[in-house]
Amino acid sequence: MLRTSKGVGLALILLTSLASSLVRAEVVVIGHPGLPVNELDLQKVKDIWLGKIKHLGDNVPVRPVDQSPNSKVRDDFYMKSLDKSPQQVKAYWARVTFTGKDEAPITFSDDAGVRAWVAKHPEAIGYIDSAAVDNSIKVLFKFK
Repeated sequence: MLRTSKGVGLALILLTSLASSLVRAEVVVIGHPGLPVNELDLQKVKDIWLGKIKHLGDNVPVRPVDQSPNSKVRDDFYMKSLDKSPQQVKAYWARVTFTGKDEAPITFSDDAGVRAWVAKHPEAIGYIDSAAVDNSIKVLFKFK
């Protein structure tokens, strides 16, 4: 009987995990409403987060922000946009920072922190779970 209870418990844990991953929304790139663009393509997103693009539109500065290392949204974003693991991105920014060429994006703990920063800073661009989108920011890119 004890063995069956453990099996049922394990099955419930697995089903709950599966259900939560299916319900999870997609990662979206967001920007301040005043940014001079309404849409980005995947290559521009990649170039912005790797520090290769510093301006959008009519030479308007753009500053990407990141999420904390323990963020599932960050892991999804890195794999979908940069095609890199979090460790690879960390190593990339360590090299770039060490050489003095650029600084890594500033980091916020969660979707709410990123959204609040982006809403208050005209040059800001970030990424969040699409479930966290509100009217204080605009969506610039949706992953397919």
